[in-house]
Amino acid sequence: MNSKLQIFKTKTVLYAEDERGVQNNIGEILGLYFEKVLLASDGEEAIRLFDNNHTDLLMLDICMPKVDGLEVLRRIREENKKIPVIILTAHNEQEYLQRAVELNITRYLSKPFSKNSLQDALISCVDWMACMFGGLVVNIHQGLSYDVLSKALIIQGEKIYLSKKEYQLLEFFLINRSRMLEFDSIINEVWEEDVGKEALKSIIKSLRKKAPSLEIQNVFGNGYILQ
Repeated sequence: MNSKLQIFKTKTVLYAEDERGVQNNIGEILGLYFEKVLLASDGEEAIRLFDNNHTDLLMLDICMPKVDGLEVLRRIREENKKIPVIILTAHNEQEYLQRAVELNITRYLSKPFSKNSLQDALISCVDWMACMFGGLVVNIHQGLSYDVLSKALIIQGEKIYLSKKEYQLLEFFLINRSRMLEFDSIINEVWEEDVGKEALKSIIKSLRKKAPSLEIQNVFGNGYILQ
């Protein structure tokens, strides 16, 4: 998973699609990236879910019953100009493209699309959010957070910049937070070459020194876990 996408681990996506099979398949994939996935089967349900839930990203099919995706977006844009939006459609007519662009969409995906195309669209949404909100920050615990774009820990408002290996390791822990990670899986993720456990221990020691409150726990004989 691209490290930028870890920001969605604490976010909610609203996905509107009237084809049940497609909705189920894409909904499962979105569940790999997002903490919460809201599913709507028509435009009216999408608007209702948006009004009643905090939503961080929209994925809207254009052709839906009751209210089409572009009309859903038009109504949402009246109150929210910043939320990133991916429009999904089997149409490629200029009229649809022009209307979508006028509504300030983030990405336009033609159906059917691959998992890689979806991931690329989600990465575009991360960049959109960074532009709109001036940065992307993952809260680790009170007083400690991580800025995904600047690769820095933020401790009581002060930025502590990380080396490449430090932020690669931290991002891997954040993606797999509260899961025990075996030594070999961590080493394979962070290092391209074959290194021993001492290299891993050295980076963890460095992270702990920069952020003493960072709870990376040693699971004796097995690996580490970020609480």
